Amino acid sequence: MVKGIMHITMDDTRIGSIAQVEEFIQLTTKVDFKSSSKEEMYGWVEEVLNRFNYERSRTTKKQRGVIISYIVQCTGLSRGHAKKLIG
Repeated sequence: MVKGIMHITMDDTRIGSIAQVEEFIQLTTKVDFKSSSKEEMYGWVEEVLNRFNYERSRTTKKQRGVIISYIVQCTGLSRGHAKKLIG
């Protein structure tokens, strides 16, 4: 087993505001997250987009940027890949 690696299950459903997302990002900059499967990751990304109403007409550009940063932090995707995935 590799030292310093622990597998966890994250329940982020209590993160319900953009301010909480910003705080999470600031507090986890030293932690690397990765999903166990692409299907799981894509499902989580979709759930996050729905939870924060990521439609362009419902969120500001700054809010969308925070949500993208959250997705990048929690999935290990590059920012470009996350944006492409979101569409």
